[in-house]
Amino acid sequence: MVQADATMNRLPAISRFAALCLLVIFVVCGGYGLNTLLAPHLIRAAGDHLSIAQVAQRQADFAATPLLVVPGMDSEREFKFITHLNAPWRGLMAESFANGFPVEAIVGLKLWDDAAADGDMVQIRSAGYTETLLLSDVPRNVYIPIILGVPVRIRGVHAGRGGGITVSVAAQRALTADEALWQNYPRKGFVGQEGKSLALPLLREGQTVELLLRPQGKEEL
Repeated sequence: MVQADATMNRLPAISRFAALCLLVIFVVCGGYGLNTLLAPHLIRAAGDHLSIAQVAQRQADFAATPLLVVPGMDSEREFKFITHLNAPWRGLMAESFANGFPVEAIVGLKLWDDAAADGDMVQIRSAGYTETLLLSDVPRNVYIPIILGVPVRIRGVHAGRGGGITVSVAAQRALTADEALWQNYPRKGFVGQEGKSLALPLLREGQTVELLLRPQGKEEL
């Protein structure tokens, strides 16, 4: 009888322990499920969070823009620019020529993250020249070789804190003779922008868009 009473007294303790175990399992599983469902949305909120309408508008604006007119440079300034580049960039430009790409012009572009400076990265390719850029809310100025009638390719490399890669581009003024000679031009900033900016479609990592550039005064052959 005493043993039976002891057994009965242990039952509530065992039940409480089982209930506690079930509660722990519920919390862990529930937390995992919520994290799986909500984490992507939280990441997008911390990064580039665009509404469906905004994504569609970017796509429509880009589709409605057949080309971007950019300031061109004369042949003398283009030659000075290429021959006086720092070694790594000079090598990239020289590779464009070595690969047999008929470079027609050197033009300037601005690229920046127009939503949130969350670490988005893109790669720009044109006429054999390649450069990878870490974007911020301050435009990066790049001067690239182009072939008339052949679009520049901009590829998404890294989506920062999520939500896709948000990048806008704009034409950058032509270099002066001294800037072309000494490479003394502003690498960043909104100063020097010509014309309106263009938001590219929301990019995924590995996705590429093509943008046709036309130097002022030059028509496709």
